[in-house]
Amino acid sequence: MTEALGPLLRRFRHEADLTLERLAELSGVSDRTISDIERGASQGPQRRTVDLVADGLGLAPADRAALLAAARAGRHRPPAGVVAPLPLPRAVADLVGRDAELSAIGAHVASGADGAPSPLVVLSGPAVLGKTSLAVRAAGDVRDRFDAVRFIDLGGFGGRPLDPLVVLRRLIQACEPAVRSVPPGLDDAAALWRSLLGDRRVLVVLDDAAGEEQVRPVLPATGPSAVIVTARRPLAGLDASLRVELDRLAHDDAVTLLRRIIPAAQAPEADLHRLADLCDGCPLALRIAGNRVASHRAWTAGRLADRLASEDHRLDGFRAGDLELRKAFAMSYDQLSDAARTLFRRLGVLTGPTFTAELGAVLVGSGRHAAVDLLDELVDLGLLEAATHDRYHLHDLLRIFARDRLRQDEGPHAQAGHAERLRHWILATTVDAGLWFEPAHGRGPDQPGLADLSTREAAGAWLHDEADHWFHALRAAAANKDDALVVRVAESLHWFSDLWAQWGQWHEVYALAVQGAERLADDDLLATQLGYLSWAELYTRDDPARGLEHAHRARDVARRAGNRAQEGWALYYTGWCELLLGFPGDVVRDAEDARRCFADADDAAGLLQTHRMLAEAFTLLGRRADAIGADRAAIDLLERQPDRFPRDIALTTRVAAASAIVKNLVELGDGAGALATADAAAPAVDELDVPAHRAMYLRVRALALAATGRRAEAAAALGRVVEIREALGDRRRADAAREQLAGLS
Repeated sequence: MTEALGPLLRRFRHEADLTLERLAELSGVSDRTISDIERGASQGPQRRTVDLVADGLGLAPADRAALLAAARAGRHRPPAGVVAPLPLPRAVADLVGRDAELSAIGAHVASGADGAPSPLVVLSGPAVLGKTSLAVRAAGDVRDRFDAVRFIDLGGFGGRPLDPLVVLRRLIQACEPAVRSVPPGLDDAAALWRSLLGDRRVLVVLDDAAGEEQVRPVLPATGPSAVIVTARRPLAGLDASLRVELDRLAHDDAVTLLRRIIPAAQAPEADLHRLADLCDGCPLALRIAGNRVASHRAWTAGRLADRLASEDHRLDGFRAGDLELRKAFAMSYDQLSDAARTLFRRLGVLTGPTFTAELGAVLVGSGRHAAVDLLDELVDLGLLEAATHDRYHLHDLLRIFARDRLRQDEGPHAQAGHAERLRHWILATTVDAGLWFEPAHGRGPDQPGLADLSTREAAGAWLHDEADHWFHALRAAAANKDDALVVRVAESLHWFSDLWAQWGQWHEVYALAVQGAERLADDDLLATQLGYLSWAELYTRDDPARGLEHAHRARDVARRAGNRAQEGWALYYTGWCELLLGFPGDVVRDAEDARRCFADADDAAGLLQTHRMLAEAFTLLGRRADAIGADRAAIDLLERQPDRFPRDIALTTRVAAASAIVKNLVELGDGAGALATADAAAPAVDELDVPAHRAMYLRVRALALAATGRRAEAAAALGRVVEIREALGDRRRADAAREQLAGLS
């Protein structure tokens, strides 16, 4: 028997290790024509076309003769009455990570009954996630429960989607060959189809639907028949009784898939995990990668992972035979509107894991609502994921594809231009948000923008949520030596940083600002940023030795500039580092020097913090009464000059001073006084509403409660401390609270 033309040509092409595109180049026949032949859409091409393809393949005489014979056989039409049966395609043998979806789809399509609405499953998601494989496997698993199972490729994203009347005609003739004539009208054909189904149990798989209009005429109204539809769009216009939206494979499932494809000798475990990460949980990418390794005995998973490591060449690496990741993405990209294509390719300049519509609006120069509409279009086609109700996620391989299209469609320099424009917007917005935390409590002149910075809370939320973006933008500005902007951003975040000390990147923010101030040759700026860097090292990284180095340098620079206020702050940071390093005597000396500097500069904030530092030093020296006096002096200064202190600093200092007084009173045996002091500070803790400070306060209040015999209440307070510290990721302080809790028993 003559082998069918399509499979024969595909076999010859694979044996020659040629892609469709390469064979098209060698033969002069378009890749679309070759694809049509291989898929069976063109079963009897002209002799000249076959000769050209054979030349491109370099076939031996016997193979050329076989290809020509298959083409001649395909030109003969089947005899009247022979109808294509529309069978299911071959199921993949290594489907993994889809057990829950398989179970849900199988149970649903088999649940149809006479008189009840017919089950409809809409299986949606990007082209690369294996919708067809899942649908075919699900249908195959339940085929024994149906009289017939029929499969049609609707060609929704192949450039030539099937007309719904053609779909109905094929289904009618496949399910009822005796019907020789199908009505020419769509409504009449749909009515005939539904009448033929009646109470029969027929499962229809409609693969790759372009839209609802292709599917709706095929749907039975009631009865035990069922339909599974796969589509890149969610087909929201259909009243589906079960919707399954495919996601990427989990990492372990991705590794399992690779392990099933690649022979064990070529797949060391560590290399499999690395290759799985590069495939981004995408089944098509995993299958291509696995097939590439398995088809070359000299290759290993590690060798391919090395080749895929470069983003510039990664998409090129995901090609095996007629499987190509780039082409799958391009089919969805080509379906977008012009505006959505513009937005998608410019999203390639983003660096953070998620983003909001505001960033999309900046990239295309639109308003927020217009950007949301475009982003929804991208989500519908599977080119973007809705991470939360207002944030989106662009997966790594799609981001690389977006950058690739940006270079192709807008030129080689477009990425740099869009990235710079976005960077300046992000950093300008960062400065505006940071101004809310300055002593003036506001953002200055009203300049409505895309981001919601209408309140202090909204500004803080924006700085938290967009930290990945503004931090990367700050790094890029520093790399471009935009020093004035870097210093301005760092300065704007100074007050905010104290409220989010646990973030973990402040040392780099202020290190970049120090570099910028050095290049600007401005000693006042340099002394300021060195002080902030000292704070970041000692407070956020628990590295007082490193902090002390920066504090000493800040002091020297401030003296050179004649800046008494910054000299005072440098001495203040020096004292805190010495305190943590265990040199309280030196702290007292430096604190006295700092107080003189602050008095000369009339810096009330500096005086306030110096009182607190002295209190800590006196505590370490065992001079608890002096420590209590210094902390009470700090609280008295807050009460005498309330207008001179920012709200956050006043509240933070009041809570810290009160907490220290509580600890010292407990040590002095005055449990009742300690508890009274703790209770008096509670309103400030509530008003500040900062988790780290609440944890600190609750811990010392537990000491006062225990000292007055209220051990159950103390235990409850410490349990809350552990919860807060764990939520902040502060394992060290959480363990300390656990030890204190254990001590109660």
